[in-house]
Amino acid sequence: MKKKVSLIFVLLFCFSLLYSTSLTTGFGLDVTMTIYGNVTSEAGGGIVGAIVELWKDGSLVKTDYTEDNPNTPSIVEGFYSITYTGPRIALYYLKVFATGHFSQERFIVFRAGSSEQNFVLEIDYPAQTTVAGRVRDTQSPANGLQNARVYLSMDNEILQKTVSDNDGYFAFSPVTHTELVTFTVEAYKCGVRQVKTVSSSVTCTKYAFFYLNAGTSYAVLVGISQYENGWQNDISGAERSTNEWYDYLKNDMYYDEIYVYGDHISDYTYYTDRATESNIKDKLKDIRNEVGPEDIVVIYFATHGSNAPSLTCWDDGNSISEYEFKNILPKNSKTFVFLSSCQSASWINPLSSTSSNEDLFIVTVTSYYDLTMGASWDIFFRLILTQMEGTDYYLFNGVKYYFHKGNDVSMELAYKDTYRYWDFKGNVAAELGWMWDIDNGAINNGDIVDDSNPFYL
Repeated sequence: MKKKVSLIFVLLFCFSLLYSTSLTTGFGLDVTMTIYGNVTSEAGGGIVGAIVELWKDGSLVKTDYTEDNPNTPSIVEGFYSITYTGPRIALYYLKVFATGHFSQERFIVFRAGSSEQNFVLEIDYPAQTTVAGRVRDTQSPANGLQNARVYLSMDNEILQKTVSDNDGYFAFSPVTHTELVTFTVEAYKCGVRQVKTVSSSVTCTKYAFFYLNAGTSYAVLVGISQYENGWQNDISGAERSTNEWYDYLKNDMYYDEIYVYGDHISDYTYYTDRATESNIKDKLKDIRNEVGPEDIVVIYFATHGSNAPSLTCWDDGNSISEYEFKNILPKNSKTFVFLSSCQSASWINPLSSTSSNEDLFIVTVTSYYDLTMGASWDIFFRLILTQMEGTDYYLFNGVKYYFHKGNDVSMELAYKDTYRYWDFKGNVAAELGWMWDIDNGAINNGDIVDDSNPFYL
């Protein structure tokens, strides 16, 4: 009897040893098994690019990556499939990894046939999403477009801004979030705007691609505070406002070509040459001969003016008349003229009635007879230009007259947007040192733009 019991224990021991060995090495018979399934996120939706690994005895034996195959309806986003031949009834395990998620593991017993193994991965918060992309030239799609302005927004708030490089590429700094978020990405170049949206719930890089017109942006800035031989009275601050214009167009609007003409004494951030009659006219003629419909030209003057009308140059006794100015204005581009000079509205009728440019914008700081209130108005010039170029910044009324010859209504919309944020108006007024006359002045909240009469605001 004792021998029978001993024999039974020996047989059980041998069987358990054999079984435990078979879990790792199998029974010596190789079989083929297909393991397949989907990897999804707890936020919903399949995960493309997740790594699925098959392990045995501490060694990696097979790897697959989840994919999205729209050509095969039965294969959905986040699908994987691993086929492997090995010992049957052996113990294997699967490991799944995905960026921005916690990994998962599970054991499986290897058998002939197939086994569906699905995974739902928990998100590893906080997540960081990087938004990047490229802006291409509409006319030559293989080429990247340089100096396109790109904005990253969320919930109508601009988070970051950047500019495309020589090959059209751009990238924003990572944004940290703890839930599913949707970003708005906007690209601008010479008044053309495109908008894309991207969503993310995990740490990853999202891409946005744009196609814009390959226009060139030009600016001619004239700011004269002191004149040759003192032939005109000094103007306080003209060079300061010109410097602010340059910084704005260069660093905020990313203009391609900027030319600055000034006097012989003042300190300029960037300086092309003295604001002589010939220098200014020659440069405007050069630009007029180069530009096309996709281009933008900004012309800015901070100098003495008269209702002749004329704009005073730096060199003794010289000025540019309305007749000379209209003949050197660009004819094919979208052109913005900003006049910060006395009696500057006297330019509107002559230029608007004779210019052949259908996209000519003229903005002045005074009426026909008024003297200018100074360079402090220039902040509104720059804000208006931003609006007319298509960005989502809101504006504040501070100029007195405008005219737009073409059919584009962006100037009218710019003025209608000026009445939205009164508090900011007060803050700007305090910084500039003068007060707004909200009830009685040019910024009366009841005023609207009348496109039929350029002398009404």
